[in-house]
Amino acid sequence: MPDTEPTLDVVWLLPDGQGGGRTARGTFKVRGALPGDRIVPVTSRSRGRTLEVERFTWASQGPREAHPCTVIDRCGGCDLGRMPGDRRKDALLRMVRQSLRLDADPAW
Repeated sequence: MPDTEPTLDVVWLLPDGQGGGRTARGTFKVRGALPGDRIVPVTSRSRGRTLEVERFTWASQGPREAHPCTVIDRCGGCDLGRMPGDRRKDALLRMVRQSLRLDADPAW
């Protein structure tokens, strides 16, 4: 029987483009949702303390960018291209901090 969770808040974007956040028992990841979205898992499975959401319905969607990012024609595009500029920058900073294990934002 699949695990189910109540409404989940997508808080971060993983390097593979999946959205993620915290649950009462650990973390979750979901393809197709972005930070700022709220989802209700329909089918999911647990792998250790990570809930992998396979299908979901929207509780609410965060804001979306009307136009893709300004460099999409040079890089080929990514999941970040749908995010508004400020949220895109925040997601990139979070990924850099997690990758480099920084406690504060880089000073650039």
